[in-house]
Order: sequence, then structure tokens, then C-alpha cells
Amino acid sequence: MISATVRLAETPSKRVLRRGPGYVATFGSFDGVHLGHELLLRNVRETANRRGLRTAALILRPHPSETLGLAKKQYLSSLQDIRDRIEEAGIDLVSPMSLPKRVATGSQGLFLAALRSRLPIDRLVISNSTRIGRGPEGSASAFAEISKKAGLPCDLISTEGYVQSANLAHLVASGAIEEANRILGRPYALPVVLRRVPRPTALRIAVSPAKLLVPAPDFYEGSFEGPLQQPTTVLAYPNGYGAIAVLPLEPINYDDEFQPGELRFQRKMKRDVERTC
Repeated sequence: MISATVRLAETPSKRVLRRGPGYVATFGSFDGVHLGHELLLRNVRETANRRGLRTAALILRPHPSETLGLAKKQYLSSLQDIRDRIEEAGIDLVSPMSLPKRVATGSQGLFLAALRSRLPIDRLVISNSTRIGRGPEGSASAFAEISKKAGLPCDLISTEGYVQSANLAHLVASGAIEEANRILGRPYALPVVLRRVPRPTALRIAVSPAKLLVPAPDFYEGSFEGPLQQPTTVLAYPNGYGAIAVLPLEPINYDDEFQPGELRFQRKMKRDVERTC
């Protein structure tokens, strides 16, 4: 079998991983953890339950395109948010997986060897839209065939009708937030730090991590929630340069200059409302 080394952060030792049943595993960027991802994870869990196996999801982070320098990637979700949501979906082992460049540019067989070198996988479950490489040889069906020949069954799950993360990112970037929320199954949200504006006003400035995707400049209705703050209705306006003006429509019970929390984008503000502001 081809030997490959992949870094798995915060993963138990191989001795611990090999105790008990093997894994039904899947992999991908899981950026946004949208409804298509939830369908895939549900199939992983159901397959494992039928076979008496454990479940695992490997998060490709950074995205292979970023590893290869093909794109300056902006993500829909932080790695921690992705891990939390996959764990909430009932997956036993969730771990980030950083691909060395030689694996990211290598064959599907090399990638498969990288997976198997890190986990005792009994079965793979992947989306039929998954890409591992370029061209026809990079298709999910080609990978499933290689996996089968290597003695590892690989189930293809149809995610037809579900938008992929790249298309979802385009919707957020263009400001089509309601359509993005429909695909996500929840409001698009960013971890932010609110900062008070140093003058007598309720206005706050929110800043999110640099690699996370901020919606296009426009007025949005949404909410803010922090460790010491119940969900509060706000109006938000991203300025296109990484900062977001936030106007609370309810009292914010927090007097410190900086307040961490989550900013959720519900919908674009109606134009007739804008004209009255």
C-alpha cells in the first residue's frame, strides 16, 4: 500500500483509535455544514448503526485549493464551528486533516492511502459530487472504484438538489442572504467582537476573523448573541473592508468596550424601511 503522512490535529493515538469497532468515515471541507452535509452525515451514522461500527468525519482544512496556492480561500465557517456542528450530528470522531502538497497534488490512490494510514476505516461514505483531483479521473465514482479495488467499500450518496459550499459562498458574497439561509437551514452567522463607538450612540462596530466570508455591503436585519447577552435584534451593514456597523434595536446589557459573540444575518432590510432611517 502507498505510504502517506497526514497531520491529524487533536486526534487520539492509533492505539486508542484501534480499540473497539472500526469506522464508517467520510471526508470533505464541510464549509458551512449545510443541508447537503447533514444528509451525508446522516447516511454515515445510519450505515455505522446497521453494521455496529463507529463514525468519523475528516475535515480538509486548509482547503486543498489553498494548500496548492490556487485560491485565497475565505470560509463560511470557522473550524471550531464545523467541528461542533458535526459532533452535534452524532459523529463519534471529528478531526481536521491537513494535506501535504504532495498528497493534494497526487493520485486518488495516494489520498486513499493517507486516509487509511490515520484511521481503521471499514467503510467510506461520500457524496457523489465529491472531487478528488481534476478531470474525469477526479470524480467520486472513480475514487469509489479505486477504493473498492483496494478492499475498502465506498458508498456514494446522491446529493443532487443540494448546493455545494462554493455556490453557497457565492450567494453570501453577493448578499443573497435569504437564499443562503435556506440552503444552510439556519441564519448565516459570524463570530465577531463588538466594539463600542467612542461617542454617545448605540452604534457598535463588529469585526470577524479575516478568513471568514462577510456578506456584501448592504443593510441586513439580524441578531447578536454573546456569553452575557441574550439574542438581540440588530441592523447590520458590512462596509466591504472587513468591518460591520451594527445598530442594536434592543438594549445591549454589556458595558465593556469589547463584547464577543455571534452575529446572525436574517434577511436584507426592506428598501422602504431603509428610506425611513
